[in-house]
Amino acid sequence: MYDAITVIPQRDPRYPPLLRHIPDPPRQLYVRGRAELLARADHVAAVGTRKMTRYGEEATHALVGPLAAAGIPIVSGLALGVDAAAHEAALASHGATIAVLAGGIPDEDVTPPANLGLARRILASGGAIISEYPPRTPSWKGQFLARNRIVCGMSRATLIVEAPLRSGALFTARMALEQGRDVFAVPGPITSDASQGTNKLISEGAAPALNAEFILHALGYALPGAGTRSTGAPLTQEECAVLDALSRGLRDPDEIAAQTALPARNVAAALSSLALKGSIRN
Repeated sequence: MYDAITVIPQRDPRYPPLLRHIPDPPRQLYVRGRAELLARADHVAAVGTRKMTRYGEEATHALVGPLAAAGIPIVSGLALGVDAAAHEAALASHGATIAVLAGGIPDEDVTPPANLGLARRILASGGAIISEYPPRTPSWKGQFLARNRIVCGMSRATLIVEAPLRSGALFTARMALEQGRDVFAVPGPITSDASQGTNKLISEGAAPALNAEFILHALGYALPGAGTRSTGAPLTQEECAVLDALSRGLRDPDEIAAQTALPARNVAAALSSLALKGSIRN
């Protein structure tokens, strides 16, 4: 059942709602797995260097695991290192995860081939593998940065775990900031090349990812043991539209209604429902 590929154009209600608002959204997405998972507006991206250290691996699992357990879908690029660790952490927490590829998505196109088994486990767990490229498209260097704009573009926040000063993960962080999204960076040892980029991001204003509770609090989720947690229930079209408006800084219900073209009563209902699901808090 997971070999079937679904093509989702921008007009499709399953197209990631936040991705529509980046400067150059893909005209369509090719999807294997649970396509409905893309329609949510509460994804969090987790990316980093391929040359992950032991510290980076531990930090990835400590941060991503609780986010996935709270019902937040985790987005990453299936690359070696931090990306793969992020997918693994989501799976270990029985959460949902989405892999964005820089080429085709059939088994024979999956890059790197070493992560084909991980890709299959993502599908078997109810996750998804997506790309803007049709089957039989090989991955090449120029497509990875384009892939990264999707990773952060469909996500309300991006977590950078480890990144040298020259790395694709830092470009992803820059794109996320340009898209008006939250960026979290894991502070690391000043003697580690893998932490030079994340430490620089923090010095420039990125939020330090001190623990999972800090990230959940910053995203407006109720903390474990302190009230309602995210239920992980899929969001409706109207809820996605309202959450998207909130992510762009709108707070007044009348302004949200004007921007989303929704009736005021529908906006109020969506806000209440989002709060009950744990996606926002007052």
